[in-house]
This record gives sequence, structure tokens and C-alpha cells, in this order.
Amino acid sequence: MSVQSSSSSSTLRLVEPAIQNYAWGKMGSTSKVALLAKEGDHTGSFKIDESKPYAELWMGDHPNGVCHMAEGGETIHAWLATTEGKEFLGSVKQLPYLFKVLSIRLALSIQSHPDK
Repeated sequence: MSVQSSSSSSTLRLVEPAIQNYAWGKMGSTSKVALLAKEGDHTGSFKIDESKPYAELWMGDHPNGVCHMAEGGETIHAWLATTEGKEFLGSVKQLPYLFKVLSIRLALSIQSHPDK
């Protein structure tokens, strides 16, 4: 599914985010990460495991958290290499951000990566 924007050359594409199950995440369906992942699952394959921590939801082109295109299922990295993906990126070679949603059960330190 795609949503047409006001510009005839721009189209929004839905992505399936990557989920990180770090020990400090909230457990099962108490985690907003798990609930968002389930709500955004277009294949119906995502099942919440109540015994598992769901810490982070990632949307981007990071090798440790591979996102997939909702339509077609290819990795976002592969899609960005296509003609349409290259048009989306413009002059940059990869996505300049990694969007994260955190669901925290245990205290953790704040991290900043200004050079990345």
C-alpha cells in the first residue's frame, strides 16, 4: 500500500520495522514496541511472545536491524538501490537517520551519536 502525496513524483512507502529484544525492554504486550509492531504487521506473521522483552523498534537502513518494505517484502536497503529508491534518496547514498521507538523496563544510560 502506498499513499500519494501532493507532489506527483513523491510516494510514501510503508515499511516493516526491525525489533530489538534487549533485556531492558518491557515484556510482551506491556511493551509499546511489541504493540506497534503487531499493529503495523501487514503479513499477519508477527506474534507477541509474552516471555520476551521488546526494547526497540527501528525504522531505517541499519545492518543490525533490517527493515523490509511492506509491499514486496524486500529489504529497505535493496529497495533504496532501485531506481525508485535512488530518486527517494536524492544526493545521499543511504538514509541519514535511524528512527527508534524505545519501550524501557529497566533504567539505562542515555546515548548520543552526533557523528553518525
